[in-house]
Amino acid sequence: MNNSKHLKAEFSTDRATSTRVPRELAIFVVTFVGINILVATISNVSLLIVLRRRRDLRKAPHYLLGNLALTGLLAALSNMPLLIGVTAVNYFEMNTEVPAAVEVFCKVSFSSSFAFLVLTDLTLFLMAFDRQDCVLRPLNRRITQSKVKKIIPLTWILSLLTAAFFAIAIRNESAACIKFYPYNNVARLPSVLLAAIAVVAQLDTLTVLFILVTAFRTVKQLRSAEVSPLNSAHQRQEKKVIRDTCKICTVFLLFRVPINVSLCGQYRRLSRTHN
Repeated sequence: MNNSKHLKAEFSTDRATSTRVPRELAIFVVTFVGINILVATISNVSLLIVLRRRRDLRKAPHYLLGNLALTGLLAALSNMPLLIGVTAVNYFEMNTEVPAAVEVFCKVSFSSSFAFLVLTDLTLFLMAFDRQDCVLRPLNRRITQSKVKKIIPLTWILSLLTAAFFAIAIRNESAACIKFYPYNNVARLPSVLLAAIAVVAQLDTLTVLFILVTAFRTVKQLRSAEVSPLNSAHQRQEKKVIRDTCKICTVFLLFRVPINVSLCGQYRRLSRTHN
């Protein structure tokens, strides 16, 4: 009897309670994410237009860059609004009385966010690989224009399979806008789903490590070549490689480390509670 009451209480808390978002935080999230959506949309659309119009930008690196821009555009229009949506749901304390359309949107955005994560990481991985070949194997690059047209569809297929997996995993989840809110207890989600999230999330770490390794090899190759004082092309290329690598790592630290720290803190609190 006591166990039954405990399970009912736990189920009720799992569905109907959530920490209300403070007003200042809600305003900041809506404003900041809204600006990001606007900037990401304008910048990625502009890049895609340039790549479309200029026929000289039809090489393998440009196809990968276009794929990355398209991914960023779709993510900005589909995933960023999710944070605004769940913030509004939690701020107004809708709890389980979330409109069906909003609930579907939360589930679709949640699934597609991992698809775009896979697509972005694979594209960055390929771009780093091609950049390394540009210096180490300039006459025998492995990602050619013909190959990249076959590789890009494969990355999209993998991302769609990822989205399908998460869509199936959360098909029976209720109050998605509450459960998926970043500041709520992630332990409310099924253990299988949490394990899948943990695995997919590590793609960012592996991609950044690969970018660092390829950047180190590229810079080492550039420095091993004799550079004429009158011709500093290698030095300029080396600086560009280092600058681009620093940008990627900075973005990784800004957007991924806080999330990982938050998740670790939640798991630690959960373990203490069980103990």
